[in-house]
Amino acid sequence: MKFALVDGKKNEAFKGAKGVCPCCGSDLIPKCGDIRIHHWAHKNSKECDHWWEPETEWHRNWKNEFPGDWQEEVMPDPENNERHIADVYNPSKKLVIEFQNSPIAIDELKSREHFYKRIIWVVNAENFDIKILPLQLIIKEIEEVERKYLRTPFNSFFKIPTQIREMLIKRRNEILENKMVCEEQIRILMETFESEFGTLVSKHQTGTLKPVGVEPNQLKNELLKPIFLRIKKEVDVPKNYGYRWLRRRKVWSCADEHVFLDRGQYLYWLKSDWVIRKIAREDFISHYNKENCIKDSG
Repeated sequence: MKFALVDGKKNEAFKGAKGVCPCCGSDLIPKCGDIRIHHWAHKNSKECDHWWEPETEWHRNWKNEFPGDWQEEVMPDPENNERHIADVYNPSKKLVIEFQNSPIAIDELKSREHFYKRIIWVVNAENFDIKILPLQLIIKEIEEVERKYLRTPFNSFFKIPTQIREMLIKRRNEILENKMVCEEQIRILMETFESEFGTLVSKHQTGTLKPVGVEPNQLKNELLKPIFLRIKKEVDVPKNYGYRWLRRRKVWSCADEHVFLDRGQYLYWLKSDWVIRKIAREDFISHYNKENCIKDSG
C-alpha cells in the first residue's frame, strides 16, 4: 500500500513510522528498502482486501498522475459493511479507476464492477500481442462472425413462447447497454437460446398440437441484428481502428465497463472485439484528472 494513517492523517511510508490500515484498522509497518518501492505492509503479513494485488512500479506511476487524496480510497458498502480499496477515486463523479497488472478472474471482475458501480479499467498491456488492421479487413471478419451465428436455421415447427422471448430480448438489451460488445457475449446469448429451444423440443410429444409463439429464426434475427448493427457502427466512427489481439485475455471481453489497454505512449480503448480507439497517455490523464471529466459515454 502507498498510504497508511499516521496520527490520523494519510501518509506515505517512511522509516520509523507507525501506520494504521485505513481499510481494516490493523497495524502497518513501513517497507523502505533500496530495491522495492517504499510501501506499507500489514504487520501480520495478511492483506485485508482480497482484491488487492502487489503494487508494482507501473501501479505507482499511474497513481501518481492523480491527486493524493484520490488515491487508495476506501470504499464501504453500508448495507453489508464490505470494504475495498479503490486505486483511484474521483469523488466529484463517483468514478473508480482500477489499474490491473496481474490476471483477474471473470467472477472477480464482475464483483468489482458490481461493487464500485462506476469504474474504468486500465490494464498493463505491454506484453500483449495486438496488431492494428485495415478497417476493410475488420468489416469482413465481423460479417463472417454474423454469418456464423445466423446461417444455421432452427426447426420452424417449434415456436418460442412469449416469456422465453422476453427473457432473451432482455439479455440482448443488456448486451447493448454494455460499454463494448464482444463475441463472447453473443456466444453466451445464443447458447441460452439453443438451450431453451432444446428444452422445448425435448418436451414436445408426438401428436400434440403445434406449439404457439414466435418463429425461432425470426427471433434469432431479432436478437442478433441490433447487436451486429451496433458493432458495425463502431467501424464508422472517426479515430477508431481495426485490431487483432492474439491470445486474447477472455476476461476483458466480459467487462461491462470501459477497458483501456496501456501500451506506454498511448492506450487502446476497447470498443469491441474488432475495433479500438487509440488515446495518447497524456490526453487520458488530462481527461480523467478533471473533476468534470466523466460523461456517460466515457
